[in-house]
Amino acid sequence: MDNSNEALSDLATMFVNYPENPTPGHHLVDKSRLDFTPDSLSYLDDHIEEMRSQKLSDDQWNVFILRSGAYVGEMIRRMSQPDTNWQWMSYEQASLVSDMVRQADKNISTVAVLWDGADGLIFPLGKITKFIENGREDSVHFYAHVISKLASSDE
Repeated sequence: MDNSNEALSDLATMFVNYPENPTPGHHLVDKSRLDFTPDSLSYLDDHIEEMRSQKLSDDQWNVFILRSGAYVGEMIRRMSQPDTNWQWMSYEQASLVSDMVRQADKNISTVAVLWDGADGLIFPLGKITKFIENGREDSVHFYAHVISKLASSDE
């Protein structure tokens, strides 16, 4: 495994606080509410809903999706431990262990995925993309809680 865990953890932190190159929509966020607690994911749902109406370039959306998806993934990792030890993998790494990934196009939704070390792969960046496209029916709060509960019930 490479340093994907560290890199995506850094991106999650950058979502909340990176004044040198702030995340699009940073001015709409109460940083104190994005504190890496499970409850922060409800606030993140509200923030993504607000961001859906923003006019951003493709590059700005990619930064937003990458950083907020990393935040969601890091929350899943924290909520699922010690039951499941999710590890970040690049698209290239994941395509070596999964036919599903090999069949998917490499894009912002698949550039980084979480792997449970066995046969489980999840796509937090893809969930952000779906929320932006579909709205609250693709809640990241609900998604993270379901994934962490499923991980603990697999043991």
